[in-house]
Amino acid sequence: MQTRTLSWRREYVRILENGPRNDTDLNPYEHELEAALLRDLKDVGCALVDFTYDGWLWRGTNLPGRCLADKFRQELWEDSVSGKLLEVSGLAVSWLFGILSGVLVISLSQG
Repeated sequence: MQTRTLSWRREYVRILENGPRNDTDLNPYEHELEAALLRDLKDVGCALVDFTYDGWLWRGTNLPGRCLADKFRQELWEDSVSGKLLEVSGLAVSWLFGILSGVLVISLSQG
């Protein structure tokens, strides 16, 4: 099952961008998990969804929901290997330019 291996942020982004999975295609555990995620999004005002006795009616995402999806997508990217690598490479480049500027200042002051 895909839901168990992904983070909760990914699940919220998936729902906010693509809508929930079809409730008739889910096993009882997945159905309950999807409904809980939808209730969370509805409770914080990020999704327009109505619940029936055996499912839900997805009406869409509103502006706060799109902003939340953007925020979570950014956090997911920053936590990813690519995000960490870019952060470390930025620090390495800054350190290198610091060393080079010191060498340049010393060589110009001696010459």
